[in-house]
Amino acid sequence: MVALFSACFHIASEKAKIQARPGTGKATEKTVRKENGERGSVMSEQGIRWQQRFDNFKRAFLLLREAMESDRENMSQLEKEGIIQRFEYTFELAWNVLKDRMEYNGVSLDKISPKSVVRQAYASKYIADAEPWLKMIGDRNLMSHTYDFAKFEAVIERIDDLYLPILNELYMQLLSEINQ
Repeated sequence: MVALFSACFHIASEKAKIQARPGTGKATEKTVRKENGERGSVMSEQGIRWQQRFDNFKRAFLLLREAMESDRENMSQLEKEGIIQRFEYTFELAWNVLKDRMEYNGVSLDKISPKSVVRQAYASKYIADAEPWLKMIGDRNLMSHTYDFAKFEAVIERIDDLYLPILNELYMQLLSEINQ
Protein backbone atom coordinates (compact mmCIF):
# COMPACT_ATOMS: atom_id res chain seq x y z
CA MET A 1 0.00 0.00 0.00
CA VAL A 2 2.84 2.40 0.84
CA ALA A 3 4.39 1.66 -2.56
CA LEU A 4 1.13 2.54 -4.32
CA PHE A 5 0.89 5.94 -2.62
CA SER A 6 4.59 6.58 -3.04
CA ALA A 7 4.20 5.96 -6.77
CA CYS A 8 1.16 8.27 -6.93
CA PHE A 9 3.16 10.98 -5.17
CA HIS A 10 5.99 10.45 -7.67
CA ILE A 11 3.58 10.88 -10.60
CA ALA A 12 2.12 14.02 -9.01
CA SER A 13 5.66 15.37 -8.66
CA GLU A 14 6.37 14.54 -12.31
CA LYS A 15 3.17 16.32 -13.36
CA ALA A 16 4.24 19.42 -11.42
CA LYS A 17 7.67 19.30 -13.11
CA ILE A 18 6.06 19.03 -16.54
CA GLN A 19 3.83 22.01 -15.89
CA ALA A 20 6.72 24.06 -14.52
CA ARG A 21 9.26 23.10 -17.21
CA PRO A 22 9.73 25.82 -19.84
CA GLY A 23 8.82 24.84 -23.38
CA THR A 24 6.16 22.30 -22.42
CA GLY A 25 3.21 24.63 -22.70
CA LYS A 26 0.82 24.98 -25.61
CA ALA A 27 2.55 24.76 -28.97
CA THR A 28 2.25 27.73 -31.27
CA GLU A 29 3.13 28.47 -34.85
CA LYS A 30 5.70 31.03 -33.75
CA THR A 31 9.31 30.62 -34.72
CA VAL A 32 12.20 30.34 -32.33
CA ARG A 33 15.37 32.39 -32.45
CA LYS A 34 18.47 30.24 -32.56
CA GLU A 35 21.64 31.38 -30.80
CA ASN A 36 23.20 32.46 -34.10
CA GLY A 37 20.21 34.66 -34.92
CA GLU A 38 18.62 32.38 -37.52
CA ARG A 39 14.92 31.72 -37.40
CA GLY A 40 14.00 28.07 -36.97
CA SER A 41 10.69 26.32 -36.78
CA VAL A 42 9.07 24.98 -33.66
CA MET A 43 9.11 21.48 -35.17
CA SER A 44 12.27 20.37 -33.37
CA GLU A 45 10.97 21.78 -30.09
CA GLN A 46 7.64 20.00 -30.62
CA GLY A 47 9.47 16.76 -31.45
CA ILE A 48 11.32 16.94 -28.18
CA ARG A 49 8.12 17.91 -26.34
CA TRP A 50 6.06 14.95 -27.52
CA GLN A 51 8.92 12.57 -26.70
CA GLN A 52 9.35 14.07 -23.22
CA ARG A 53 5.63 13.87 -22.62
CA PHE A 54 5.67 10.28 -23.90
CA ASP A 55 8.33 9.41 -21.30
CA ASN A 56 6.04 10.73 -18.58
CA PHE A 57 3.02 8.95 -20.09
CA LYS A 58 5.05 5.74 -20.24
CA ARG A 59 5.91 5.91 -16.54
CA ALA A 60 2.32 6.71 -15.57
CA PHE A 61 0.88 4.01 -17.84
CA LEU A 62 3.24 1.32 -16.55
CA LEU A 63 2.38 2.24 -12.94
CA LEU A 64 -1.34 2.10 -13.73
CA ARG A 65 -0.92 -1.27 -15.43
CA GLU A 66 1.04 -2.56 -12.43
CA ALA A 67 -1.70 -1.43 -10.06
CA MET A 68 -4.39 -3.07 -12.19
CA GLU A 69 -2.48 -6.36 -12.10
CA SER A 70 -2.66 -6.37 -8.29
CA ASP A 71 -5.28 -8.35 -6.36
CA ARG A 72 -8.05 -5.75 -6.29
CA GLU A 73 -10.34 -7.97 -4.21
CA ASN A 74 -8.06 -7.50 -1.21
CA MET A 75 -7.32 -3.80 -1.74
CA SER A 76 -8.42 -1.21 0.75
CA GLN A 77 -10.61 1.66 -0.37
CA LEU A 78 -7.58 3.93 -0.12
CA GLU A 79 -5.61 1.73 -2.52
CA LYS A 80 -8.51 1.78 -4.98
CA GLU A 81 -8.54 5.55 -4.76
CA GLY A 82 -4.84 5.38 -5.67
CA ILE A 83 -5.75 3.46 -8.82
CA ILE A 84 -8.26 6.16 -9.74
CA GLN A 85 -5.57 8.81 -9.20
CA ARG A 86 -3.16 6.89 -11.45
CA PHE A 87 -5.89 6.65 -14.08
CA GLU A 88 -6.48 10.40 -13.96
CA TYR A 89 -2.75 11.19 -14.40
CA THR A 90 -2.32 8.61 -17.12
CA PHE A 91 -5.31 9.86 -19.08
CA GLU A 92 -4.15 13.47 -18.79
CA LEU A 93 -0.73 12.54 -20.15
CA ALA A 94 -2.26 10.32 -22.86
CA TRP A 95 -4.39 13.00 -24.48
CA ASN A 96 -1.58 15.55 -24.16
CA VAL A 97 1.01 13.30 -25.80
CA LEU A 98 -1.52 12.59 -28.54
CA LYS A 99 -1.98 16.34 -29.03
CA ASP A 100 1.77 16.97 -29.08
CA ARG A 101 2.35 14.15 -31.57
CA MET A 102 -0.35 15.45 -33.91
CA GLU A 103 1.06 18.98 -33.73
CA TYR A 104 4.53 17.61 -34.45
CA ASN A 105 3.13 15.88 -37.54
CA GLY A 106 1.55 19.16 -38.69
CA VAL A 107 -2.06 18.44 -37.79
CA SER A 108 -3.82 21.72 -37.13
CA LEU A 109 -5.86 21.73 -33.93
CA ASP A 110 -8.59 24.35 -33.78
CA LYS A 111 -9.31 23.83 -30.10
CA ILE A 112 -7.16 22.33 -27.35
CA SER A 113 -9.35 20.25 -25.06
CA PRO A 114 -9.47 16.51 -24.41
CA LYS A 115 -12.67 16.02 -26.44
CA SER A 116 -11.54 18.06 -29.42
CA VAL A 117 -8.11 16.39 -29.45
CA VAL A 118 -9.73 12.92 -29.34
CA ARG A 119 -12.12 13.82 -32.16
CA GLN A 120 -9.26 15.17 -34.28
CA ALA A 121 -7.10 12.13 -33.45
CA TYR A 122 -9.88 9.88 -34.69
CA ALA A 123 -10.44 11.97 -37.83
CA SER A 124 -6.67 11.92 -38.52
CA LYS A 125 -6.45 8.13 -37.91
CA TYR A 126 -4.27 8.34 -34.79
CA ILE A 127 -6.83 6.32 -32.85
CA ALA A 128 -9.18 3.63 -34.15
CA ASP A 129 -12.32 4.61 -32.22
CA ALA A 130 -13.21 7.87 -30.49
CA GLU A 131 -16.13 6.53 -28.41
CA PRO A 132 -14.10 4.69 -25.74
CA TRP A 133 -11.83 7.72 -25.45
CA LEU A 134 -14.85 9.96 -24.93
CA LYS A 135 -16.13 7.55 -22.25
CA MET A 136 -12.70 7.76 -20.64
CA ILE A 137 -13.01 11.55 -20.55
CA GLY A 138 -16.41 11.23 -18.90
CA ASP A 139 -15.10 8.85 -16.26
CA ARG A 140 -12.05 11.00 -15.59
CA ASN A 141 -14.35 14.00 -15.09
CA LEU A 142 -16.72 11.98 -12.92
CA MET A 143 -13.91 10.76 -10.67
CA SER A 144 -12.60 14.28 -10.23
CA HIS A 145 -15.93 15.38 -8.74
CA THR A 146 -17.34 12.39 -6.86
CA TYR A 147 -16.45 10.27 -3.88
CA ASP A 148 -19.06 7.57 -4.44
CA PHE A 149 -17.29 4.28 -3.79
CA ALA A 150 -19.74 2.31 -5.96
CA LYS A 151 -18.79 4.57 -8.88
CA PHE A 152 -15.10 4.03 -8.07
CA GLU A 153 -15.62 0.28 -8.40
CA ALA A 154 -17.45 0.64 -11.72
CA VAL A 155 -14.75 2.91 -13.15
CA ILE A 156 -11.99 0.57 -11.97
CA GLU A 157 -13.74 -2.23 -13.89
CA ARG A 158 -13.91 -0.06 -17.02
CA ILE A 159 -10.23 0.82 -16.60
CA ASP A 160 -9.42 -2.88 -16.59
CA ASP A 161 -11.81 -3.96 -19.36
CA LEU A 162 -11.80 -0.99 -21.74
CA TYR A 163 -9.36 1.80 -20.96
CA LEU A 164 -6.17 -0.11 -20.18
CA PRO A 165 -6.19 -1.90 -23.58
CA ILE A 166 -6.77 1.44 -25.36
CA LEU A 167 -3.97 3.13 -23.43
CA ASN A 168 -1.74 0.13 -24.13
CA GLU A 169 -2.46 0.49 -27.85
CA LEU A 170 -1.41 4.16 -27.74
CA TYR A 171 1.67 3.25 -25.68
CA MET A 172 2.77 0.57 -28.15
CA GLN A 173 2.10 2.79 -31.17
CA LEU A 174 4.13 5.70 -29.82
CA LEU A 175 6.88 3.43 -28.50
CA SER A 176 7.33 1.95 -31.97
CA GLU A 177 7.48 5.47 -33.48
CA ILE A 178 10.18 6.48 -31.01
CA ASN A 179 12.17 3.30 -31.66
CA GLN A 180 12.20 3.80 -35.45
